[in-house]
Amino acid sequence: MRILLLVSAFNGLSQRAWCALRAAGHDVGVLLAGTEAEIVHGVGKAAPDLILCPYLEDRVPRQVWQRRRTVIIHPGPVGDGGPSSLDRAISEGVPRWGVTARQAAEELDAGPVWATRTFDMPAVVPRKSALYNGPVADAAMECLHEVVTKAGDPSFVPAPAQTGVPGARLCPLMRQAGRSFAGDQPAASSRRDVVVAG
Repeated sequence: MRILLLVSAFNGLSQRAWCALRAAGHDVGVLLAGTEAEIVHGVGKAAPDLILCPYLEDRVPRQVWQRRRTVIIHPGPVGDGGPSSLDRAISEGVPRWGVTARQAAEELDAGPVWATRTFDMPAVVPRKSALYNGPVADAAMECLHEVVTKAGDPSFVPAPAQTGVPGARLCPLMRQAGRSFAGDQPAASSRRDVVVAG
């Protein structure tokens, strides 16, 4: 299968996806997201069967997702949305979190679900980078492999998004003010805020 990774950066997860998909025998290209016109041109030139977005900070142009199957990996469970999912999961101390592979749609983080995985959050409050590079990346890779398998099945239809694990919801970007804490705040709760920024 001809697969294009549309990414904001060729980070650890993007590299891991590229290596794994190539090892599975797929023809895998990478397109760094630029302007809308650059994305549309790059996708047209690559002519992929499937577009995967393991790490994308910007919206996929409508011209792309309306013409080609485009699946975005979101670092949150079904029902979660917004750019600060991992920050919230850590700061709110949720016991369980997940990753969802969603088809790109008009509304951000609301497209049909292709795959999802959940995992227990570490007992010790993690740094965001440790969470992202550990259980989130592992779950994302499982989702990517499932998506590719389903993409090869002409009868597959992704499911409408439903509610997910407790705490999953659409939330706005978490600003620095939301990460601050008072000096007299208990250590257990303030530590969550400190590690989010790390």
